[in-house]
Amino acid sequence: MKTINELISEVAASTAARRRIAAEDHALAVYKAHPKLASLDNDLVEVRKSKLIAAIEHDDKPVPALDAREKQLLLERQSYIKDNNIDPDFEEEKVICSSCGDSGYAKTKDGRTIVCPSCMSGVLEEAFNEAGMSDYSSYTIKAFSFDRFGDAKARKTKFAKVKALFEEEGRKGVAVYSDASCAGKTYLAVVAVKYAIIEAKSAYYLKAEDLERISDEKLDMLKGYRFVAIDDYSAESTFSRRTASALNSLLEARCANGRPTLIVSTSPYEDLVAGSDARISGKILNAERI
Repeated sequence: MKTINELISEVAASTAARRRIAAEDHALAVYKAHPKLASLDNDLVEVRKSKLIAAIEHDDKPVPALDAREKQLLLERQSYIKDNNIDPDFEEEKVICSSCGDSGYAKTKDGRTIVCPSCMSGVLEEAFNEAGMSDYSSYTIKAFSFDRFGDAKARKTKFAKVKALFEEEGRKGVAVYSDASCAGKTYLAVVAVKYAIIEAKSAYYLKAEDLERISDEKLDMLKGYRFVAIDDYSAESTFSRRTASALNSLLEARCANGRPTLIVSTSPYEDLVAGSDARISGKILNAERI
């Protein structure tokens, strides 16, 4: 269970290694084609070694001659590179993705940080799967439509409120999104979690029933995620001691850490408050209503 930032870090490290190897291979190819340049650079290395030794030994006598020699070699090198039409930066590492400079992150026009769309599309798909959405590959942001389930204006407002949970700084606590069956709640919740991941935030989607068998390790990880959406919640979910305990522990920790949690349900808000385990009911009572 890796977050988008952990996955990007892994890819960035691999890219850096590839970039370094490519630079070394290119430099070797240039030196092979231009032995004179290789000789000049070797001589420069030896001169700089001698200067370093002189500095360590506090011996200033050879320094003027070494400085003069270094200057001469640099001029010869510059002239050779120009005469032979060699890239002056042939030894430098070249960025592979110009959009993000191989960092894995890009900026939108309004200054928001997002996962680089040019080089991290595959990483995003992996991140979606890692975030509990392997069964929802067809629920894409591109295919998401506000008017698919009726009142487009109301649905757009709900979606904006859900996004605000992870986009606005300082948002914390529990939010409840309650609506009728077949109203597109799951689609909206999944797309919202994907949006959060695209914005380089740790996010996770799960169903209330998953809490019955969730491992302690996974539960602890979710306590620190930037955004978590819990779908298919009902008061009956908390009749299970294990589910109630896990959910209470998760919500308590996330509220304490200032992390917003979205609870999605087909049950009316009042029924969730009245019928849930007392520990959960108190948290839902003070929840924001989407």
